[in-house]
Amino acid sequence: MAVKYRAGDVFAIPLDKGTYALCQVLWAPQGDYRKVVGFCVLEHQASAPTLGSSPARPLPVRDGDKDIRLLFTGAQKLKSGEWQLIGHAPLPSDARERLTFHIAGALHEGDTFARMLSVDEHARYPSMSVLGFELVQRLLSDSR
Repeated sequence: MAVKYRAGDVFAIPLDKGTYALCQVLWAPQGDYRKVVGFCVLEHQASAPTLGSSPARPLPVRDGDKDIRLLFTGAQKLKSGEWQLIGHAPLPSDARERLTFHIAGALHEGDTFARMLSVDEHARYPSMSVLGFELVQRLLSDSR
């Protein structure tokens, strides 16, 4: 049976050597993008998959020369339970800003299409680049 999740849910991604990245669902879209999840990282190297009493502020994930503040990947590992849900927490205060991104030049605010961007505006907004699970694992393992 598929695990149900929603924005605000906190989950654990197992990393090497028995550590975990604690992450929070920021975007659990419906409709066309329902197979994708947008999330941020709360903790890079947790010793246990447990949520503390006050979750940390979201951390950037380093990818080469840039910091990623919102990661997108397939929802399969959340739905299967491989990435274990461990609780729910309020969304970060900058969640709305984090959820502003573009898909092939179309500016979105979460599930809502805002407008088309001019070519000059593309660099101002993060793009929705859906990362494979192995790349997510590598980025989180390297971002300590």
